[in-house]
Amino acid sequence: MRRARILQVMAAAGMLGMVGVESAAAQVVQPWTERAFVNVNGGAQSTARRYDVTGSFPLYQETATYETSLTTGDGPLFDIAGGYRVFGNLAVGLGVTRYADSHDATVTGLVPDPLFFDTPHSSSLPLGGLKHSETAVHLSAAFMVPLRLPVLERLDVVVFGGPSFISLDKDVLDAVSVAPGTTNLTTATTSSVSGRGTGGHIGLDVSYIAFRTAGVGLGIGVFVRQSGATVDVPEVSGGAVKVGGLNYGAGARIRF
Repeated sequence: MRRARILQVMAAAGMLGMVGVESAAAQVVQPWTERAFVNVNGGAQSTARRYDVTGSFPLYQETATYETSLTTGDGPLFDIAGGYRVFGNLAVGLGVTRYADSHDATVTGLVPDPLFFDTPHSSSLPLGGLKHSETAVHLSAAFMVPLRLPVLERLDVVVFGGPSFISLDKDVLDAVSVAPGTTNLTTATTSSVSGRGTGGHIGLDVSYIAFRTAGVGLGIGVFVRQSGATVDVPEVSGGAVKVGGLNYGAGARIRF
C-alpha cells in the first residue's frame, strides 16, 4: 500500500511538472500577431573561391600558353527582405541581396623563343581590378517565433528557407599578347561575362523589437544565410562558377 501511494504521488508530481513546463513554454513562445515584416541589412559574403582561366595562341611557329587564377572572397553585401504572414506563425517572403568583390591577379605564361625551337621562356603580367558581382533573389517560407524572455521581452527568431535565383557579372581574362620579337607577355585583355543560376538557401534571423507605436514595431537584428547556385561560364576551367555562399549581417527591423 505504501509503495502504491508513493507511485501515485510521483505520477501526480510528474503531471504537475509537465503542466508547469507547458505553461512556462506558452509564456515564453508567443503567437505572431503582426501581419508583415521588413528587414534591411548590411553585411558580407565570406565564401572564398578560385577559378582558373587558361589559353594558348600560335607564336613563332610554336604555341604560347598562359593561365591565371580568378578569386573571390570577403566582400560587402546589401540585403533587403520582406514577408507577409499567411497562417499562424508562417509567412512567405521575398529577399534581394547584392554582393560585389574586386581582386587582382597575375597572368603567367610560357612564350616560345623567336630564334630557338623548343626553348620556351617564362613570363608574367599583373592583372588588376577584376570585378565580380552577384544579385540574388530569395523566395522564402519563414517561421516566426516571438519570444518573451524575462530579460529580452521583445525577441523574434525567424527560421527561413527556399529557392534562390542568382545573377552573376564577372570579369575574366580574354587574351594576352606578346610584343613582336620578344618573349614577354605585354598586354592582357578582359571581358565581362554574365549568367544566371538557380539554387536554394536556408537561414536564421534574430531581431530585437525595441518599441512599438501606432501598430508598427521598430528594432534591430542580425541574420545568417547559406545560399548557393551554379552559373555556366565557359571561359573558366570546368565551365561553371559557383555563386552565393555564407551571408551574414545586421540592420533595421520593421514589424507592422
